[in-house]
Amino acid sequence: MDDGLHPATAQRAFLGSAPATKSHVLVASCVCILSVVTVLAVAPFSRVALPVLLGFIPASEAALWICDALTAVLLLAQFRRSRWPSILVLASGYLMSTFIILPHIVVYPGTFSPTGAFGGNGLTIAWLSVFWLGLFPLFVLAYSTTARIERRLAIRLRRPDAAIVTAIGLVLALVICAVWLATHPVGLLPVIEAVNFPHRGRGVGLVLLFITASAMLVLLRNWRRTVLDVWLMAVLCSWFCNIAVSAALSGGRYDVGWYAGHAFALAAGALLLIVLMLDLGRLYDQLEDALDEARARNEALVRSREELLRVQRLEAIGQLTGGIAHDFNNILTAVIGCLEMIDRRPAETDRVLQLSRHAIAAADRGAQLIKQLLTFSRRQNLHPEVLDANTALLELRALTSKALGERIDLSFDLEERLDVICVDPAEFHACILNLISNAGDAMPEGGAVHVKTRNVEAPLAAQHGLNPGKYILISIADTGQGMDPATLARAFEPFFTTKEVGKGTGLGLSHVHGFAQSAGGAAEITSVPGEGATVCLWLPSSTAIASPSPGSKPIDSRARSARVLLVEDDPDVRATTADCLREAGYQVMTAPDGDAALAVVQGSDAIDILLSDVAMPGTYNGLQLATEALKLHGDLKILLISGYSGALLESRGDISAFPALSKPYHREELLRRLDQLWHEPRPQDRDLG
Repeated sequence: MDDGLHPATAQRAFLGSAPATKSHVLVASCVCILSVVTVLAVAPFSRVALPVLLGFIPASEAALWICDALTAVLLLAQFRRSRWPSILVLASGYLMSTFIILPHIVVYPGTFSPTGAFGGNGLTIAWLSVFWLGLFPLFVLAYSTTARIERRLAIRLRRPDAAIVTAIGLVLALVICAVWLATHPVGLLPVIEAVNFPHRGRGVGLVLLFITASAMLVLLRNWRRTVLDVWLMAVLCSWFCNIAVSAALSGGRYDVGWYAGHAFALAAGALLLIVLMLDLGRLYDQLEDALDEARARNEALVRSREELLRVQRLEAIGQLTGGIAHDFNNILTAVIGCLEMIDRRPAETDRVLQLSRHAIAAADRGAQLIKQLLTFSRRQNLHPEVLDANTALLELRALTSKALGERIDLSFDLEERLDVICVDPAEFHACILNLISNAGDAMPEGGAVHVKTRNVEAPLAAQHGLNPGKYILISIADTGQGMDPATLARAFEPFFTTKEVGKGTGLGLSHVHGFAQSAGGAAEITSVPGEGATVCLWLPSSTAIASPSPGSKPIDSRARSARVLLVEDDPDVRATTADCLREAGYQVMTAPDGDAALAVVQGSDAIDILLSDVAMPGTYNGLQLATEALKLHGDLKILLISGYSGALLESRGDISAFPALSKPYHREELLRRLDQLWHEPRPQDRDLG
């Protein structure tokens, strides 16, 4: 059903579509009634002469020019936003009034000269007034007709700026023609006023009244009850009263009817401007309310996002905790079961040896699980070295070929002059083995794995969110079954796996992702179901030169007879580590915390090596203990051990000043580090800051 309003979606945005309220109708009706009452009151005195005010015409018409110009500008602004042709037509009417007022003031007798400038006379003024008074209601009539058509056909102009320029040009041309006709009326236009201005043409006045009344009737016929239509009716009513008292009732210039007519003209020009200004204030209020509402919605959205992130974090922590608990329960079950079986029949040597190996293997799985978790969270203690990725890949070729089997073809496409990288070699090897192993698992019936390396320039790297610089690209592609979008989206999640129970922990790809980010690079997977998958690693290039790994030093027999002070707050770890060292030939003293250890150091010179945990209760942690011990014994060798990650260790001080060993460790690893420590430079030769 047609509601009589413009088809725009934002109805209340413009006066041409906003429905008029009861207050609009009431006030506009009061204006019309007041205008009619004023005409009736003035009519008996319309020909009474009043004093001649020579400045009245310039002042009143200048005020009218300002009102019409501002109204035209505001209407053009509304047209530029709405693109409704009817608004452009109405704005053109006010532009016409604005343009024609200027020559009307200039040629009016008494303004610049007694008879009017530029050869103006009474006939010129009369015809300029006729054109002005007659053209404006015609523009309103055209507006009403255009509004009816555009409402029915939903017409909106596509190029409003071009339409505005065209309208200004046409109106200006119309006014120029009207001025030319008015200044050259002899032979072209009839005489409607004598030179001495005794009276106005009554017949022309009636025609003007008819034109204005026709515009009012057309506006009523196309009545849409919008704010603009209601107030245009009030404007036309004032315009009708202007013509009635000045052209039909007035006896000449400077009488009551003449002054009243100009007052009605000024009122007609000011009415719509006042309404537009009030509407502009309304729009500003709506804008302020909209901004407040948008601000409130934005704050609510931010709170919702924070709540969503909190819920997602809790969900991720829950999934992570569940995955860790599942894997560690399996590991602990294996370790406890093996130890219980050993405790039941310790005399069976072969059986005890086999069970102990199973327990050690389960414990190693736990250590690897922790290492992968720390790498994923980027809290692992990494030892980056300059590495030639091509050389490292070729060294892994034999191992990976055996792991893949004969059904899978492993090929390499390595760039000859590949840049070196600075990464932890052990982590790099683990990531590559992990990716190639996953590729093999995706091809149970056989296939091909292709490993490629390339140097990548900054623009290509930037497409993947990396900082500007040079990178190497390592891609590992398989011809397996691929991944669907849902699986691909979760591929890097910890503990997410599509393998059977016992076939994987779900930490392999998350470990790769964490390693790449820790190295300053990125990891990405592309896959199409049934066409295989490709994993790409971007690792930043290094300007350093790769150095060959140093050969292992021979074990000095004196190292195995050194005197070691073992500081460990966990009694089980302290006891097993002390037994391990004594079995290897070391002379071992133990202390449960830093305070007790410092007392031993202060009271004895017979200590060669300080082996201390980092995180301990009491006054001194391991790092503080090492610093104080060096002040007492400058030749003391120190090895720190800890189960904390690098980020937590850094919070306790600069641990890089001392060699460190991460828990858990094997017996051979501990003994090898102690042997290496024996051959390292004395501590006083290092800068401790």
